[in-house]
Amino acid sequence: EPVGAGGFIVTVDKDERDNAAVGRDFDGSFSVQRENTADSKFTIGTGGVDISLKIGTTEVQLFTVISNNVYTSVMMLPYVDMPGNLADPFFEKSANFSPYVNNAEPETVPALVNDFGLRFLIYWGMQQDSKGNKYPYASPVSYDSQYKVFGKLSLRPGEPDDIWNRYQKPYYEFLAYSTRTTALLKISIAKLSEVSPNEPIGLRLKNYVLGRYILEKLTYELPSNEGFVLAKFEGRQLNPKLLRALPPSSDLFLGIWVKFVIENFRNVSGNGFSDQYGDVVLLAYLDGNFTIPAPSPSLVVNYKVATLTLNTNGQSTTTYKTSNVTATQSRTVLEHDIHLSTTLFLGGWKLNNAWIIQNGAGYRTRL
Repeated sequence: EPVGAGGFIVTVDKDERDNAAVGRDFDGSFSVQRENTADSKFTIGTGGVDISLKIGTTEVQLFTVISNNVYTSVMMLPYVDMPGNLADPFFEKSANFSPYVNNAEPETVPALVNDFGLRFLIYWGMQQDSKGNKYPYASPVSYDSQYKVFGKLSLRPGEPDDIWNRYQKPYYEFLAYSTRTTALLKISIAKLSEVSPNEPIGLRLKNYVLGRYILEKLTYELPSNEGFVLAKFEGRQLNPKLLRALPPSSDLFLGIWVKFVIENFRNVSGNGFSDQYGDVVLLAYLDGNFTIPAPSPSLVVNYKVATLTLNTNGQSTTTYKTSNVTATQSRTVLEHDIHLSTTLFLGGWKLNNAWIIQNGAGYRTRL
């Protein structure tokens, strides 16, 4: 029988309690930010069965190393912006106070005020900072502080080589496109010991067609009868090669680096005002330092435009508009000579726009 009414709708959840740093605050400049959307949804087949996946990890942030008031280098480190707990009785009046209880009975231990879930990181050994100095590097992504990709797996949802693309997507495609089969078998004791869920099993059923199956459950009773047992086999039939869900290519795992830049910037000033205009351009490159253009990226890049307005009373409002663009070349002009910002010096009225890249399939973004 077909599985999952033809497919699955898989949601990769982000921990809503974790206010992770995913980019710089909107400050009115034209610097590009990046952002992870709340959840990532993937449809396998025609959908039908809802699956929720929780992949606990952290974000990363760049930290400047300063020694004797002198900038030395930049490191990339795991980072979360989330309140912790204070166990010292000195902080008993604090809202974050959670007393430490040394008790072998879990039901008597009070819950933490701020419950921080289990998070996973990958330890990549000693890696280099921006000046070539090595430091112990644990991270949810497979690149370093110089955006050099050296690994083959990321824990951060949305990366091209994340757990979903590497392992879970092929698995759920297999579930969606395979067929569940139940059969009664007569198996010898010798063959019974060879049955494993890790290896396909060849069965010739009533249609006399030899097929390959993956074991899900095998039920039988002992003792045997003349060296044989009657067993109930439950498993999934592997599809022929042309119909099989294939894993993504290695190029997808590497990903293409994308960013927005402002080109042909121009300033128009008048009596008490200043307007800025320019081209908003999407760049697609093969490396994180944007030195090797991607000739034919064929990417759908998600983004949103943030518009900040500061009125004469000092009150600010920010509105957002989400969209996407298909990048077929290394350089794509998103907006030509668009109005970027306005400043009225008398009264302090101000308008700023910023373009923010959101996570998507097949591309990476810099901090």
